[in-house]
Amino acid sequence: MFKCWYQHLSQTIKRSRRVQECVKSLDFTSEGSNGQPACPASTLSEMLGAFTNLRSFKLAYLDFVYDISPFPETHHPQCHGASLGSVNLTNVVGTSSYRGQVVESGAAESTGLANFLSLFDSIQVLTIDNRALPYIYPITWHLLEATPVPCPRPILLKLQELQLMGQLSAKLLGALEGIVDPAFLSTLSVELSPAVLLLVDRFLQRMTRLQSIDFSIRADVIGTTSTLFPRLQPCSALRTLHITPPSYHWSREGESVNARIWKTVVDIIANAPPSLQAVHINVRMLLPDAHAHRRIDWPSLGAALERLPRLEIAELKADGQFSWSDEMKAVVLGGQPRAAQQALRFT
Repeated sequence: MFKCWYQHLSQTIKRSRRVQECVKSLDFTSEGSNGQPACPASTLSEMLGAFTNLRSFKLAYLDFVYDISPFPETHHPQCHGASLGSVNLTNVVGTSSYRGQVVESGAAESTGLANFLSLFDSIQVLTIDNRALPYIYPITWHLLEATPVPCPRPILLKLQELQLMGQLSAKLLGALEGIVDPAFLSTLSVELSPAVLLLVDRFLQRMTRLQSIDFSIRADVIGTTSTLFPRLQPCSALRTLHITPPSYHWSREGESVNARIWKTVVDIIANAPPSLQAVHINVRMLLPDAHAHRRIDWPSLGAALERLPRLEIAELKADGQFSWSDEMKAVVLGGQPRAAQQALRFT
């Protein structure tokens, strides 16, 4: 009789060639309320290697234990060669700790993630969402303030797209900068908060071949000096920039809040490299009423767009909250440079 669920599953996989050949997607999700069951790296590595046509893997609400070989935290794990189309980590406490210990320095956070990613040689899309982790494991709350330590590896991970959901996930950029191969990463999606601005900036200085960046801006970033924002200029291959401003509750101060939000958006665009061809801005939260569009400093957007010689599209997305009327479009386009007028799209 097998002691653990993963042992039983592993043996079942080994006995069935049909299972090995037919499974294309593997999803380990725990729905229990009595803590997270653990998934050892040794067993996980065997499973990933057994499925000959596996394309995607998801680990959610599970613990991850690196048990392949004991080594000190200073040792850099080796690659094991698994290559997948997508890997999704959702609130996996083991990627934010090492051997069950979470330390103030953040070094354990780096090691846990590095250990997990050492099972892979290449991943097309890596998604990490740790937004609920502090609520499940209160001990991880302090990681929101910790700074992960880079954990370089001899053979860098060939990753094409990185999606980080929430602040705790974004903090992992400190570890990922020594794990991801800059020659392959082309797409980054991350939430900007005061705690990660410098980490994002440092990551972008290394990942200079990025072609697409998606920034969602948290409300507490508004009002931050523009000199602290991530520098996009080193990303000389950048083609597409997505920006989603924060939502807020409309009040008497709404107009001044709107102005600060808009200035933040424009500052980011003004910092973009000349290679940028498309800008997509979600303006749904900036236009809470029928007259709000008249209170936006649209000329500042035009000035920022005019500095981009290769710009083809500047999309203002309402996300279905309203339809752009001719009057609204006229207000936006009024006084804009010709290049900006030609690039602007209203959706």
